Amino acid sequence: MALSAAERQRRCREKRKQDHEKVAEVKRKDLERYQARKKLVRDMTTREHRQMKRKWQVRNKKRREEQKVLQKVLMNTPPSTRVPSSPSLLPLNPRSRSLTPTSFAARARGREKVGRTGNFRQNMKLQNQVKELQKKIRKYKKTST
Repeated sequence: MALSAAERQRRCREKRKQDHEKVAEVKRKDLERYQARKKLVRDMTTREHRQMKRKWQVRNKKRREEQKVLQKVLMNTPPSTRVPSSPSLLPLNPRSRSLTPTSFAARARGREKVGRTGNFRQNMKLQNQVKELQKKIRKYKKTST
């Protein structure tokens, strides 16, 4: 039976890994390929350098804004009270969280809903306490008259 292209490549890579000279040669070629693609600042014209600086500034500005948003989110979250037993319940890496406005809104709606249910429970408890106290008042009114 003929091997698929992926299997042939896998076997070829395994053979190459066995020979240290070939591994070094592959690494050298990869480095050369990368260096050929990457243009150094000293090799750029002034115009290219200006354009690259603008791109770098935009990228850095975006990165700083994302970090600020992430810090705000992390500062507003309460500390966890218990340690989860299974690794699937561990908190995600902060970089892996989505930072879209829709996810913020969804989380805010969830917190609001939890708050409402907590308020509802608290109101029910207070109403029950009021009813109990009113019963006691009626009871004592009957005994005093």
